Amino acid sequence: MNTIKKILKDLEKEPQTYPTTASENSKKDKVKIFSLRYKKIVKLIVYLILFAVIVVSFIKVYDMKRNTTAIPKQENSISTTTPTTKLVEKTDPHQHEDKKVLATATHHPNIHTETEEAKIKISKPLLTASQQLINQYNAAIAAINRDDTHQAIKLLKQIITHDPDNKNAHLSLAAIYIQQDKINAAIQILQARMAKNANDSDYAKLYAYTLIEKKASQQALNILIQAQPNDIADNTDYFALMASLYLQQQDYYHAKTIYQALIHLNPQNSLWWAGLGIANDKLGLTEQASNAFTQANQIGRLPPALQSYINNAL
Repeated sequence: MNTIKKILKDLEKEPQTYPTTASENSKKDKVKIFSLRYKKIVKLIVYLILFAVIVVSFIKVYDMKRNTTAIPKQENSISTTTPTTKLVEKTDPHQHEDKKVLATATHHPNIHTETEEAKIKISKPLLTASQQLINQYNAAIAAINRDDTHQAIKLLKQIITHDPDNKNAHLSLAAIYIQQDKINAAIQILQARMAKNANDSDYAKLYAYTLIEKKASQQALNILIQAQPNDIADNTDYFALMASLYLQQQDYYHAKTIYQALIHLNPQNSLWWAGLGIANDKLGLTEQASNAFTQANQIGRLPPALQSYINNAL
């Protein structure tokens, strides 16, 4: 500001500094006077522009500081509680009176909304079709456990209607029919499933049980051979059934081979030792048969008929 005032004072003194006498009004002097005045005017304009820029910058900085300090006050006026989203039941005026639509509304203890006056309803999440079938199957198993086979059959049939390839439902339904001595009904289910899944060991094992009940041991063995799984360790029941059918069909060599493999996995199964003893006995391997029968006796837990057979053999 002092610089600008100084320049203005100099401009006011210009007429006295350069008098306009007749001897000095030459062209050269006029140009010199004009040049000096022009430079000072330009200098004044530059200083004025710089002053204006400084003032504007100061105003902007002041406004920014004022806005920055004002924001926390606005936030503090509202509660710091995290808003929660709730399901609010609203009536849709464009639809039937009984039909309602669910709308989400942000609820805050210090903010009043129209939805706070509405009835709040928390609805259960919708289950997918697969989740519904799982729940239905669990309900069927619970019915079986409490001997409510009528309800179990009803639920399993409903599952099969909605999911025709549901393996657990087919197997459970067939097992119930076998338990109820409805062998033909079980065979009908398992035949249809085996036609689509010829190598499914689970269907094959249950199908073989039904055929054994029908005195069709050879057919049962053929079914098991066709769907025989590769891993005996995970399918010991399957191979034990095969070995017993080999004994019935007098194929003692294959029976012995399977029983030996099974005993290697579980040496404490007396039934497998008894089966190995019978196979060895029929093959004429008397000493090996005696050793196997002895092991079966030591472990115990044998059915009475099999225990009698071993006692006679020893």
